[in-house]
Amino acid sequence: MPLLHYSNRLECLIVPLAQELEKRDPFDSAEIVVPNFSLEKWISLKLAQFQGIAANLRFITLEKAINEGLQKKLSGRFYALLKSETTQCLLLEVLRKKLKTSDPLWLPVRSYITPKTKLSPEAGEHRLYQLAGRLTHLFMEYELSRNDEILTHWLAGRNAFDQGSLGTESWQRELWSELFGPEGKVTRHNRSARQSRISRIPAGTLYITAALPAL
Repeated sequence: MPLLHYSNRLECLIVPLAQELEKRDPFDSAEIVVPNFSLEKWISLKLAQFQGIAANLRFITLEKAINEGLQKKLSGRFYALLKSETTQCLLLEVLRKKLKTSDPLWLPVRSYITPKTKLSPEAGEHRLYQLAGRLTHLFMEYELSRNDEILTHWLAGRNAFDQGSLGTESWQRELWSELFGPEGKVTRHNRSARQSRISRIPAGTLYITAALPAL
């Protein structure tokens, strides 16, 4: 069972981590979940300073840890963690449709993609691709670290912070809902896959996000 310690300062987490590691057999491997591997060396150095040595440590990303946990729990079933590349492509599709409308909600996005200074179609497409990539990263961060703070409100159909109907949060929420809301693309796909499994029709793959499991 994972043991969680919380802090907004990484330095404060080293001591409880070192204390927990001291309880184990030094020949047993310990898994440490990190947001990215750039922290691996820093954590190893800090643990070595605290304990004198840092050995038999396995660093894995949160996404991989979730995937390994699902493999144990869902053995023999078809599932896949939703890849960032897939989310980015889905967002590109939704953005293209939204930008064709006259809805004022999308005016800031439209102004960014096609500013008054004339851009070539290729440059505009590049901006759209970059925006979809940035939003993919933001939505993943929201799931991993701001689920209750933001996504719970979005699932209920309201903004978490920006009360204006045409603000940045409003168009972000609509984009997110197009994929992960009650009638979003990913949600409908998973619903269909589950129904196929219940009906004993060969089921499609269930797509699972880090914070919003589809099971």
